[in-house]
Order: sequence, then structure tokens, then C-alpha cells
Amino acid sequence: MEYTDRKEAAKALEETALSIRIADTPVKVGEFQGFPLSITVHSPAMGGGMTATMKGEYTHTAKLISSFAHNLSRIEAGLYNIDRRIDQVKTNLSKLRVDYEEAKKIVSAPFPQQAELESKSERLETLTTALNLAAIEAKKNVPKREQTCYFQRAQLKREAARVAKKKSAPKKTMAQDKKTGLE
Repeated sequence: MEYTDRKEAAKALEETALSIRIADTPVKVGEFQGFPLSITVHSPAMGGGMTATMKGEYTHTAKLISSFAHNLSRIEAGLYNIDRRIDQVKTNLSKLRVDYEEAKKIVSAPFPQQAELESKSERLETLTTALNLAAIEAKKNVPKREQTCYFQRAQLKREAARVAKKKSAPKKTMAQDKKTGLE
């Protein structure tokens, strides 16, 4: 149905929006100034509230509030701001094109310190090789490391435990030796 009176349109929009029982799914409710209009009721998990979506070549959305008379103004603002948004996008696009051209110039220009970079890289490689060889040679010539106090202490504890274990073993008496036939 087509509405020419704002109050009637707001009332119809309110009744339709409040009758939607499916959450988080856009429901087509009609057209607004030639654009298909759908309303989505968001579940509390998705932040709640409602949005109106007008779909043309691009999608235009407006967040709906509890005052449906004001929601018509919000939907209209979504459409009427298209020209402003187009101007913003064109401005941003022209800035990006300028930045792109500047970046192409910078990338195509030769690196001014290229010769210095190559010589320093060559020197770094030479020094790295020399240091690696020196480290290998030094590792070969290192005297065997003596054990630290910690390792000696651990060895002494093991030895003491072994000796203590031998002492605590029961000694056989002469009577036990005679029984086994050993004398």
C-alpha cells in the first residue's frame, strides 16, 4: 500500500516492525521512494534494536529507534545523504590516486645508498664467516672443563649412600656360616 501522509506511513511502519517475530533476519516490508525496504529485528546477542535497509545498487541502512515518527526521518536521511557520501568517496579516491602515483615514483627511483649497502653487506658476510671459523677453532682448542663443586658433591653423596648401604647390610655370624657349611 502506498502512503502519502507521514503519520499514516509512520503508523504502518510501526505496526509492521512490531509484528516481526524472526530475529536477525531481514523481512521485506515494502518500498520507500522506489527502494525495496526491509527491517531486521536484532536479537539481544546481536546488540538488540532494529535496522531498516534500503537496497538499490548499494545497501543503505538506518538504525531505528522507539519513536517511529522519527524513524521515517532517519530512513530519509539515509537516502538523502547519498550525495554527500558519494562526494566523500570521490574525494578519498582522488587522494588514493595521488598517493598511488607518489608511491610509484618512490618505488621506481633508485636507492641512493645502494653501493654503500652492497659494500657493507659484503663486509658483514666476510666478518660473519671469519667469526664462525674462529668460533669453531676456539671450540676445538678449549681444554676439558673440570667438574664443578656441584657435580663433585653429587658424586660424594652417591658414594656415601653406597657405603652406608653396605654397612647396613646384616653380617653373618659364625653360627650362620656353620649352618650353610662354610667355615
